[in-house]
Amino acid sequence: MTRREMRKICVLQLFSLKKVQSFRPIREDEVSRMIKKISQQAASSQVTNLSSLMISLTTTIICRVAFGVRFDEEAHERKRFDNILAEAQAMMASFFVSDFFPL
Repeated sequence: MTRREMRKICVLQLFSLKKVQSFRPIREDEVSRMIKKISQQAASSQVTNLSSLMISLTTTIICRVAFGVRFDEEAHERKRFDNILAEAQAMMASFFVSDFFPL
């Protein structure tokens, strides 16, 4: 499957208005959990790493949308998924000749 076909599938299947709206409760729940965590850390005067929290929020939303599962923060599966996501992001950011010079 080419990168262009993958993009087309994503746009039509994942990012359609109906699909995005159907994921709203998941997004709201995860943002609520994140805000609660920030509040707890602030109440106990802990340092909050917002970059880490945002990455965690993103991966948790992706997991719940794609797999219907919420991975725990400390779980081995969570670390594995984070590694896979980082690798996928690196692949998507890389240069593909076909994007600039179609056959």
